[in-house]
Amino acid sequence: MEDITKIKAKDIMSKNIIYIEISQTLNNAISVLSNEKIHNMLIYENKRYAGIFGYKQLVRLYRRPPDDTKIKDFIIKPPLISEDTSIIDIVDIMYRLNYKILPVGDEKKITGVISERDVLKTIFKLSLLSKRKVEEFMTPNPITLFEYDTLGEAFTLFREQNVSRIPIIDKNKKLVGIIESLDLIKEISSKGQSGRDSSSSNIRNYNTPHAYIPTIISNHDIPVKSVMSTKFVAAKTDDMLTDKIKETIELDMTTIIITDDNNYLVGIVAPKDIIQVLAALKEREKLYVQTSGLDSIYSIDEFQKLEIHHIMDRTIKKISSVSKITNFTIHAKVYDVDGDRKKYSFKCKFQMEKDIVFVKDSGWDSIDTFAVLMKKVEKIALKKLKKHVKGMISKNRNTKHNILNDL
Repeated sequence: MEDITKIKAKDIMSKNIIYIEISQTLNNAISVLSNEKIHNMLIYENKRYAGIFGYKQLVRLYRRPPDDTKIKDFIIKPPLISEDTSIIDIVDIMYRLNYKILPVGDEKKITGVISERDVLKTIFKLSLLSKRKVEEFMTPNPITLFEYDTLGEAFTLFREQNVSRIPIIDKNKKLVGIIESLDLIKEISSKGQSGRDSSSSNIRNYNTPHAYIPTIISNHDIPVKSVMSTKFVAAKTDDMLTDKIKETIELDMTTIIITDDNNYLVGIVAPKDIIQVLAALKEREKLYVQTSGLDSIYSIDEFQKLEIHHIMDRTIKKISSVSKITNFTIHAKVYDVDGDRKKYSFKCKFQMEKDIVFVKDSGWDSIDTFAVLMKKVEKIALKKLKKHVKGMISKNRNTKHNILNDL
């Protein structure tokens, strides 16, 4: 197996650069994304790199008039990387800064792009993670939609939860399909075909030069069942990860859906879940912590935010004193319930040794709910640490371990 540290950007990048000029409209961007079947594309200004535009911007702009909305005010700008940037640094940047593609080159010329899919292909080619099972990487109990939920609700979840794919379940809560951001892009584009309604036709066969945001989507009228894909890579928890990565590459997909024997959804493995593990291979002097959603919750004041960060810092310090942890992420969300009452939801995910830990909790008080979540994190971390230490003891009976009661 080739040494992963020797793999550079030039070895895995795609030289097929798809872009539009910064002066173009939202309508132009939608058409290119749909026709090229991509989630993100480069934006140029006077033939020089200006940023990227993709599904994340699209789901935030779906109510804006596409013919009159210029994309220049909504692009984001991932950092340029050189052709000699190592794959470890690439996945580190992708994970920490939450980018799905990175441009390769300099301010004068872009020579290629690297996507999450390029990283997955490299993982398979080099047989990386070949002895790891799917369950080690999955996010359990992912966000879902019922097949009769609407595209408007899907747009809302994509926007608020910062995800790019959502499993679809039927009334019995069994898996029936998946909807991705690209499906929504195609649906928007398909409405340019003389007002044809995709609920009665196969929108995946459309190849439209014109796109606009239809009122019917804004009014939340189209069920996700009419747009979802019933083709996906399915897995069981004990399947080998690289076998499933191979399937995603062959089927031109990116996501692995995990179910039990009765087809009930168990979890999901997205490219970011795998990239998170590779990013942990980078030697660091400190732990990188990601938080999302907290700053957009206006009912949480600055004092509460500060207290939440203090609780999080204490928990991280406590766990780190007895075990190495990496890539600690927090996502916050608020729900309006019964008028002025608000319910807070927090999710935490981090890697501890070989385990990926995922914990969530919700409640009516932001600080109390977050404190309970962190207690759960400590409890689960301790349980996994004890299991790891017992395994070490069984291999070496003469080894003494005094760390089990440190948490």
